[in-house]
Amino acid sequence: MNGTFFWDGKPNGILINEGKVLGDQASHVWRGYPQSVIYMTKQGEVKIKRINLAAEIILESQWAIGGLGIVTPYGYSPISEGFSGVYSDVLRTTNKTFMGYKKDENLIYLCIRPNSSHDRIIDSVNNLKLDFAISLDGGGSSSLKINDKVIVSGDGRKVNNYITIK
Repeated sequence: MNGTFFWDGKPNGILINEGKVLGDQASHVWRGYPQSVIYMTKQGEVKIKRINLAAEIILESQWAIGGLGIVTPYGYSPISEGFSGVYSDVLRTTNKTFMGYKKDENLIYLCIRPNSSHDRIIDSVNNLKLDFAISLDGGGSSSLKINDKVIVSGDGRKVNNYITIK
């Protein structure tokens, strides 16, 4: 699953893969807002943190994906992460992906909800009893493919959020 937000085909948010920074700034850092990031430490512990720059966690991170915090130690507030005004469209009803973590099962959940409002994403996160979660780029590009069969198709953009199950 790819993650974070994208602008003009490039990551627009924190994104780290195998210790390499692919996206170095929070989506709205230029406006003074941090981003919620789910990451795995080099010791294998999954954490969430609200940060401005990948440099804040790079020394301890194996991977990291930034998004809009849904359930975090900080609560839920799109405004506190810069998703207000013209940027509040991320909350619209469309295909949405989210990622969460359940500590007691030590499981990462990768989920997609077609034609969903952000409130329905929050309901799903709460029903799954996830300890923390982030919404990934929920702009309608989200797609789901199981055994090479497309279950939910995106809107045709080049960059899609995919969950693929084999």
